[in-house]
Amino acid sequence: MEATGLKPTNDYEAAYPNRDPNNKLPQTDHATNWEDPDSGQFILVDEPYLGPVITGERAEWADKHSWHLQASKWQGMYYPGESQMFIATDATTGYDFTSLMEKIDKIPSPITTENWNGESSFGHDIFLSPQAITPQDKKGP
Repeated sequence: MEATGLKPTNDYEAAYPNRDPNNKLPQTDHATNWEDPDSGQFILVDEPYLGPVITGERAEWADKHSWHLQASKWQGMYYPGESQMFIATDATTGYDFTSLMEKIDKIPSPITTENWNGESSFGHDIFLSPQAITPQDKKGP
């Protein structure tokens, strides 16, 4: 968000060309919906377990619906190094897609001292903020 200025959006239908769920991007996985607040442009981030080359039904989908679809050089948010981050948006609006991809591709890799393969939380533990001080705050969902 900081690097691109994009904000999350709940406009789930915007992920489908012509707002039609039958037009879903093939092989979509771990998708998130974003919006450029300056232009109102919807941006789909898709992070499937695919290589970075766009071929077959995904290439046909982008061509058929006149959408940009491009793999990022940045490793992504979902499972960096295993899934591939793709960015998609309507190409008919004049949105500066090249500039967005440049911003995403320039995001630096995380700085870590080692690869961490642990768990953040066991099972389905409920996160309790250190700021929670009242019994009501500590009450689980």
